[in-house]
Amino acid sequence: MNIILIFSLITICGAGLLRLSFPDTSLWFLAPIGFAFFIYSVVKIKKTLLLSFLFGLSFSLMLSNYIYHTMRVQYDFSIAISFVFYFIVIGLYPSLWFILFSKIIVIPVKKFTGNLKQAIFSSITISFAYTFIEFIRTSLSPEFGMGSISTIYYDNPYLLSIAALTGGPGLTFITVFAGSLIAILLYYRRQLKIKSLIFIVILLLTLFLYPVLYYNVIK
Repeated sequence: MNIILIFSLITICGAGLLRLSFPDTSLWFLAPIGFAFFIYSVVKIKKTLLLSFLFGLSFSLMLSNYIYHTMRVQYDFSIAISFVFYFIVIGLYPSLWFILFSKIIVIPVKKFTGNLKQAIFSSITISFAYTFIEFIRTSLSPEFGMGSISTIYYDNPYLLSIAALTGGPGLTFITVFAGSLIAILLYYRRQLKIKSLIFIVILLLTLFLYPVLYYNVIK
């Protein structure tokens, strides 16, 4: 099977996992895994533009059902449908944002494959890039903010306690960065030494255990 097709399918699976992380399923822990699939695919075959567009398009189409039911609670049927139409048609707009994202991360993606240290710094850059783009998108209007990553954690008191300090962008950064770290584990799985593996695992655990500590102890 063509390698581009294989990683395109992995990317679509990643979009599916991100979709499943939204509040109607409460499987918020799938979001970093979804991003990991996407980032791993991009890094493996360097088709940044293609896979970014595919990830954004798949995600927006899969999320349309959630958007409809969310809007249906607040508005009548016709308005809810128009929101879904706006979400998918005016865009493919999430896909267009992902295209912009793909242009920003070209250099970090190339450095990701250099060595483990560069991969971690690239992960931080990729996470900041996605967080910045989502912040701009959600600042434009409520409609453009539909499908933002920070809304995944609306019923998670631990992570929301961090949002009190950082706002929604902080949650977005944590999610994408966690996905990037998982992508590092996938990409360097045959090269990782025990110390490096332990470091990445501790970093991953810290991202999601620190909010629990903050909520129950520090706060």
